[in-house]
Amino acid sequence: MLSTTSTYVLSAARLSFQKISKAFAKVKTIKTFVLFFSCLLIASVGFGQAVSGVLTVNPSQASGGTNFRRIGEVDTFLMARGINGPVDIKIYNGTYNEANMVLNTVPGASATNTIKFSSFSNDSLQVNITSLFQVKNV
Repeated sequence: MLSTTSTYVLSAARLSFQKISKAFAKVKTIKTFVLFFSCLLIASVGFGQAVSGVLTVNPSQASGGTNFRRIGEVDTFLMARGINGPVDIKIYNGTYNEANMVLNTVPGASATNTIKFSSFSNDSLQVNITSLFQVKNV
């Protein structure tokens, strides 16, 4: 026969186990949510369709679609998407202060699928880029 003290200890242990089980269920739910959200984020950034055509860098317009406010944004976009044809990046007149800009090898780039940087106004003297500029793996 169990004493009153033993019954209390068993009840406390059962209560603690229930609390621990609920806590683990919450952690499992949070982990599932974080995993799901991470997959959505990766899919929206990393698995978009490859691009080709004209992209613009125009700081007076919002970033989105084919326009970017900074040259560094274009590199990030191309690295995530890759290219499937020639890309012409037209840069609007102005001064661009790009801190430590690095252009990496873009997926899909080749002798045919080239990336060209040009001035939107066709006057290269109107575009000034200040940066510790690096090109990697070319």
